[in-house]
Amino acid sequence: MISFGIGRGIALALLAGLVLAPAATALSGRDVVVQMKEAREGGSDQKSVFRLALVTKRGDTVSRTLVSYRKKFGADSKSLMFFREPADVARTGVLVWSYAGRDDDQWLYLPDLGRVRQINAGSRGESFMGTDFSYADLGDIDVDERTHDLVGEEEMDGQPTYKVESVPKKSDVYSKVVTWVSRETFLPVRIDYYDPAGVLLKTGHFREVRVVKNIPTPFALKMQNVQTGHQTEMSVLEIDYNLGLDDQLFTERYLKRGP
Repeated sequence: MISFGIGRGIALALLAGLVLAPAATALSGRDVVVQMKEAREGGSDQKSVFRLALVTKRGDTVSRTLVSYRKKFGADSKSLMFFREPADVARTGVLVWSYAGRDDDQWLYLPDLGRVRQINAGSRGESFMGTDFSYADLGDIDVDERTHDLVGEEEMDGQPTYKVESVPKKSDVYSKVVTWVSRETFLPVRIDYYDPAGVLLKTGHFREVRVVKNIPTPFALKMQNVQTGHQTEMSVLEIDYNLGLDDQLFTERYLKRGP
């Protein structure tokens, strides 16, 4: 018989250590948000085409189609978005550079004026082109700009989720954000946004998750402003990942050039 040189007492001690070892550390709120960020930013880059339906409280609807590009640059990322239709907003574009540890840089191109305007910090809470998304919603998640508390685990929209409450460390567009994160995909299922007075402002629902190149992807998002009754419904028409997009695409020159 081959001996590994472990005495009976030592072997029992090792076995006891294994049996009595503490369970794996539970996820913190920050852990959940970090994994959600990774899930939402799948792939090294992506191109997508989607339709927005802007719906008033009375039910009147305006549709718009956009093309969007995004690419990771280490811990940072850049995105470029253009309206394709209707004609009155076609070629309007937005360029966003998102950084870890500081606010985004954002630029808006208005073809009628033929110039690029940088979005200042005071405009981050404004509506993006009449939608229920603010300019602050266009950038990627900066995990450490908020504190994140895991306040529970519950079912939301038929899915088991982690419920995380996130509060900004400094003055921000939202006084609080509450997110229900899928325990399976770590994609958001629902996000509640609270205005500076602490009153619920709007709610986002992420639906129709499909797998594209092994990346779970929501194909439908509804953002509803509960204070005005207005809502924006987003439907993904096309999406692809890991395309090797050129770095030069994410510049002011391409923003002016158009899609």
